[in-house]
Amino acid sequence: MTKREFSVRILNIVMVISFMLLYIKGNIFMSTGFYVCALYILFLILQPYMLRQPFTSPFNYIFEFFDELFVIGISITMSKDAFIPLTLFMLLRCSLLFPIYFVLLSYVISMVYIMLTYSSTDVIEVHNLCLSMLMLVIPACIVCLVKNDVLLIDKRNRELSEKLRIKNAVIDELQKYSDILFVGDSKKEDEMLRTDYVTQIPNRYYFEEMLKNGLKKAREPNFNMGIMMIYIENLYQYRIKYSYSTEHILVKRIHDLIAEQIKTNDFIARYEEDCIAVLLFNKDISNAENLARIIYSSFETLKYNEPELNDISLKIGVNDIENSLKDDGINVDTLKLLNRCRYVDFFTGNNV
Repeated sequence: MTKREFSVRILNIVMVISFMLLYIKGNIFMSTGFYVCALYILFLILQPYMLRQPFTSPFNYIFEFFDELFVIGISITMSKDAFIPLTLFMLLRCSLLFPIYFVLLSYVISMVYIMLTYSSTDVIEVHNLCLSMLMLVIPACIVCLVKNDVLLIDKRNRELSEKLRIKNAVIDELQKYSDILFVGDSKKEDEMLRTDYVTQIPNRYYFEEMLKNGLKKAREPNFNMGIMMIYIENLYQYRIKYSYSTEHILVKRIHDLIAEQIKTNDFIARYEEDCIAVLLFNKDISNAENLARIIYSSFETLKYNEPELNDISLKIGVNDIENSLKDDGINVDTLKLLNRCRYVDFFTGNNV
């Protein structure tokens, strides 16, 4: 649950409890309204954790429709006076989580309920209620618009900050190259040769060095090494659309996402411009497949909040030394190990 949404949800719960205490008369446990309120409070508490979905998941739209039904149910079983203040909190919560069109849709549902409920009463009363509802949706829409502006400004600031960081990193690395050439420090030269100077992660040269070291141990008992090749599809189009700096930021973010899932003794590097390679020590191809599914799922979750990533997808190939030894006998080299990676099918769970 986000911090901005937490306070409104707590106020919503307080409002429900207040109306439950004010409008349920006599034996509280005999009132239908009591149980509707109790279920609604439970729903408000558990909704952020239901199915463990991201906040932008389509399931949350369904949950908000249930929220609207609870508000209507409380106003029917307890008092019509409960409808307007509870709707205000419901609309504010929608405005903090969803686009403005969903706020307006919730408002239309509320209006339909008012028309049906008060159809037999005075027209003036219905008119006044509609005006009251209009006064509710206006602040909700303002909150939604301000939220979008604030989030957009924050996102742009973060992007500018990241681009500035990358440009500074490039300048620093070029300065290091200049200093190394001037001083002639062999240790620093080796370090620079092993690092992708833009993203500051190990490069192909370092990866192939580590891979060769692993292949030297191929005949040792109980030793195995899994390998993953993560290809970032449509990265070139993304770069053309959003610039080189944004492309480097995306590669670094995917690298960090992968690094969170692997162990400290594993190795990750930028193998090519659109490919990140991972060595999984003492793991087999099945471990690599499971990890590939976790990484793919994590990246798809990331795409929920960032529509500009919709065209980007991950294609992950896996292999291991033991599997290659079965196919090739004693002749296992880096090219065979890399080129014979089998792609994981994330929809059927099989390898291609």
